[in-house]
Amino acid sequence: MKIKMASVLLIVSLAVMFSACDEAISVENAYSFGYSENLSISGGNILTAMAAIEKYFEEIGAPMGHKIYKGTSDSDTDNQAKAEFKKAKDKIVKATLDTRLVYFTVTFDYTVSRDTGVLDRYSYTNK
Repeated sequence: MKIKMASVLLIVSLAVMFSACDEAISVENAYSFGYSENLSISGGNILTAMAAIEKYFEEIGAPMGHKIYKGTSDSDTDNQAKAEFKKAKDKIVKATLDTRLVYFTVTFDYTVSRDTGVLDRYSYTNK
């Protein structure tokens, strides 16, 4: 009888544990990473400047485009997106961008956002 009771408790415990795991990831939010906010380019071919910016972000591994994060709450997914953005932001070297965009006058904001608005930004101006 004790063995059967222990088996039942084990099964119930496992069921509760696995159902808790399913509930742990209850939120999915889509985020946008990009540099188009407050974009201003003058002094040459706009597409050339945009290609230089995009290539630089690619080289440093900065996220661009849309990404979905899963978590336990909106603040959890916000924190995940902001952490990834901070890693990229910390790799940005203004002097390198200045060199690559030397023939242009460029202003932009690299941002991470979701439907509630911008969560974080890096502002760049070279002149």
